[in-house]
Amino acid sequence: MQRIVYPVFMNDYYIGENVRMLRKSAGLSQAQLAEKMRAAGRDTWWQTTVSRVENNSQAVEDLEDLEVLGDILKGSVTKGTPLGQRMKVFSEKIVWMNIESRLHRAEEALAVALQNLDEAKQLVQMKREKQDNGDD
Repeated sequence: MQRIVYPVFMNDYYIGENVRMLRKSAGLSQAQLAEKMRAAGRDTWWQTTVSRVENNSQAVEDLEDLEVLGDILKGSVTKGTPLGQRMKVFSEKIVWMNIESRLHRAEEALAVALQNLDEAKQLVQMKREKQDNGDD
């Protein structure tokens, strides 16, 4: 599986503060959070990793780690950060792309359905003409 890395900016240090605040709100120790991260398949997370992230001496560069942290801690670790703003804009773009894609597929399905309807009408018309001519 390919790691997705985001560029780290100095203002992203709020991620560490968010992790600490959410971890404490969840009543977890750093070791417990690290254990939950490993249980979720994030094998490089240990108590020291959590400590370094919270103290902003280690960036969380893997977007999947950020997502798993948010799930475990029941909150957004990127809220109020430049990364959080970029992710919000990115997710809104994805939503609109998804809507556009669904609309395009619906339009294609409608075109096929209209074509099938026209063909069915032609068959019915041909059948009626045969019946009217006594060709049946």
